[in-house]
Amino acid sequence: MVLLLPLLGAFVNGVFGKRLGKDAVRLMALSAVGAVVLRQRRHVPQPLAPRARRHGSKL
Repeated sequence: MVLLLPLLGAFVNGVFGKRLGKDAVRLMALSAVGAVVLRQRRHVPQPLAPRARRHGSKL
């Protein structure tokens, strides 16, 4: 999926770019990359909160 959406956007822009216009081509390219970023964000683990260290405690 990471490669599929940008490739699909590039294909659409390459085939229909002249007919769609500059603004539509830009929107398609940004949307394809943005969709991948949003999709992959779910799969990246969030950093753990640091543990509070008490004086003399061992972790």
